[in-house]
Amino acid sequence: MRRSPSIAFFALTAGAVTLVGAACSSFDSSAGPDAGVEAGGAGPGADGADSADSADAAVVTDSARTDDVAVATDAFCAAHTNDPGFLYCNDFELPTAGLLPYGFTDTAITPSVTKVAVIKDGSRRAVLQLTVDAPTEGSHEVSVRQVLGMNNGPLSLQVDLDIKILTNNAPSESFAAFHLASFDCEASFGLGGFDGQTVGGTRNRDVTLRPYTEGAWEHLTIRVTKSSSSTTGYRETTTYAGMPLVDRDAHASNGGAPTTCANEDLVLGVTESGSAAANVIVLFDNVLVRKLD
Repeated sequence: MRRSPSIAFFALTAGAVTLVGAACSSFDSSAGPDAGVEAGGAGPGADGADSADSADAAVVTDSARTDDVAVATDAFCAAHTNDPGFLYCNDFELPTAGLLPYGFTDTAITPSVTKVAVIKDGSRRAVLQLTVDAPTEGSHEVSVRQVLGMNNGPLSLQVDLDIKILTNNAPSESFAAFHLASFDCEASFGLGGFDGQTVGGTRNRDVTLRPYTEGAWEHLTIRVTKSSSSTTGYRETTTYAGMPLVDRDAHASNGGAPTTCANEDLVLGVTESGSAAANVIVLFDNVLVRKLD
């Protein structure tokens, strides 16, 4: 996959709001209003979002907090606000779900060949859809980003989310990752897609690639944790569809430790995708980020 010193974003007004609290220690992707609600929704091809007129959609906010950016939306996120380490949550049930950047810090799009939308998908009444429809070679990336912050080196972090790869014919891209970038260090830890048929770690093929079920919702967990046994001081693990996918020492792009990296972000979408023609549709739901230290 294409390496770059940083991911360039079109800065938009931040949709995230701050929250005092933390998330619960056990993650259950079926919790909250997205599970078993409004079966037979508009489906992945629909535009816009209907969650804005839901009677129980709500935003919980505390403008006094600015260090730990978080979004609480409806029952799913509300159920995860009492755990130590809560950092960010988004299930796309915000009243502003129809407005970019959909509760994230900002977004990046390639005009004319990419699209970002919040849609219904079966019983899930609000999910994030990111689309690349690029029939010819050229730049085509589409993503949302949440700034997570730094405290004298990378935090130990975990993200849990649901992901559905609906269509993918690209040779290589990153779907979801903790991304760190500065002048002398860059790193990406998470889930990548390869050859339109398999998933693995981001950027390279040095872990065993595994076929995925197209059009199926799967649970994804990405962890980057401090480790005294790691040669770099950090370990990255990725679990997809209930099975370990990546488990290795966390290296920066220069092959060294990620301890000097900065600007720690969560990035979801189709990134590091190169320039080949591509048709990719990926959906996200129930995004929960926690600090582990």
